[in-house]
Amino acid sequence: MHVSAARLVEHGQPLQVQDVELPEPGEHEVILQMAYSGVNPFDMYAAQGRVAQDAPVPRTLGTEGAATVDGRPVVVRGYGVGAARDGLWTTAAVAPRAALIDVPDGVGLEAAAAMGVAGVTAWRTVTELAQVKADDNVLVLGASGGVGGIIVAVARGLGATNVVISTDAEQMAAARNTLDLIIDTVAASHDLDPYIGALTRDGSIVLLGVPPTAHPSPGVFGLLSKRRSIGGSSIGGIAETQEMLDFCAEHNLGSDIEMIRMDQIDEAYERVLTSDVKYRFVIDMASMPAAVAS
Repeated sequence: MHVSAARLVEHGQPLQVQDVELPEPGEHEVILQMAYSGVNPFDMYAAQGRVAQDAPVPRTLGTEGAATVDGRPVVVRGYGVGAARDGLWTTAAVAPRAALIDVPDGVGLEAAAAMGVAGVTAWRTVTELAQVKADDNVLVLGASGGVGGIIVAVARGLGATNVVISTDAEQMAAARNTLDLIIDTVAASHDLDPYIGALTRDGSIVLLGVPPTAHPSPGVFGLLSKRRSIGGSSIGGIAETQEMLDFCAEHNLGSDIEMIRMDQIDEAYERVLTSDVKYRFVIDMASMPAAVAS
């Protein structure tokens, strides 16, 4: 079976859409008919050679996506897909059966394709680390980003009383000692003092991501006067992905996405690098251009 796939041929060079012979699936593998694939920062770093340097090249990129298997809608992620093995930026793919998560009714495949890594990070942040409750006042910093937007939606879906996304200095001053939680999706890359002052005595803060420097913001020391501490987040697995998708279906939640064609991926990379992104990019795999011989 031949497929069109976006292949990483050399680190730091543009991807090439090639005609690739799809291998026969093994005992615990399936053939996926790809519908949409998410654009994850990991894919960009892999193309640059900054991560997964020892992974095979050439290979098909794409670490998360939405597909059908015998008509069954699924999300695919994990198990080395797009890193240790060929990924999902292709019209069809072979993947481990264990990497499949059912997409419940009410969640479109295009939205599901964007909810893998970002969605589960947001889900774990809100439910496990921040433990948002129905009567909480929550401030989300970086709410316009891919993870931050989902955090806001999940927190509101859980019934948080007030989810604040403004960072206006006057508003923060007026909110002093009123916030139960601060969720910072940009890893304390700014002065946290104006925000920490808005926390109640029992308030807490969760920091996500990798800080741009090795030193925390000076405002972090303001937490010494609070009872609770800083948390961190990690990417969840299959079970957390299923929980998150089921929650989205129950509460009619989705992810803000921008649909792109495969030939727009380099532009998408540039926009990720310059932070010109307020949503997740999703590739419509039906837009895969004609392949060239590999």
